[in-house]
Amino acid sequence: MIGIISDGDSDFDVLKKLVQAIFEKHSQKNISDEEFYRFDKIKTFDAMQSYFDDCRKKQKGYGLHDFHTKEFIKNIIEFLVTSFYKLTQEKETPINNQDIIIFNADSEMIMGKNTAYFEEWLYFIHPVLWKAIEHFYDKLVLAGYSYEQIPLVLPIIPFPCIEILVRAAMPNYDEKYRNLKAKPELKQEVWGVDTIPTAYKNGYIAMTLEDYIIPQNIEMIYKHIPEARKFIQILSFNLK
Repeated sequence: MIGIISDGDSDFDVLKKLVQAIFEKHSQKNISDEEFYRFDKIKTFDAMQSYFDDCRKKQKGYGLHDFHTKEFIKNIIEFLVTSFYKLTQEKETPINNQDIIIFNADSEMIMGKNTAYFEEWLYFIHPVLWKAIEHFYDKLVLAGYSYEQIPLVLPIIPFPCIEILVRAAMPNYDEKYRNLKAKPELKQEVWGVDTIPTAYKNGYIAMTLEDYIIPQNIEMIYKHIPEARKFIQILSFNLK
């Protein structure tokens, strides 16, 4: 089972389609919609924005032992623990290390250009998230779980939002799209409308994902979106 922590329906649908495309490309395996679960009661937006707002003010990331980072890590651990026990209730068979929990939240921050991704105050979100994930693993070990009973946890934090992954899979992508705000510009560019409810109502999201988030376009996402590379690399390697 693949559980996805995300704030919105479109985030869930994009990631579900992306994972399905990776599995299809690298293992020739079709993952049905029924194998995905959305933790719709776990909302990450407030915790993420509070942390990024502080980082934005300083134009740098905090240290791993800074108060703001510790509070953020504590929130992430709580999200992961809640999702783990929820997944144990939803899955008919015991959770194991072939299951996946995806942690997603939009940064709502404009990157501008790909090289900015490696600047400290933007990149630092990743060691923070991985520290939270390792604390989550530690909690389960201390509770008596073996590594074979613990799911793989993968974070993916797009800049500024999930739509950048979709735009990278569409024709004529270039870095100018890194300068668009999440709403309305990037949503308008990807879905043709600037609100998600309208995009769903008109069927634009389903059509766009069906057309562009496909196995042969994984390479385009990998090439253009550095924050998605580890996510793609781990999933594709795991399926060899």
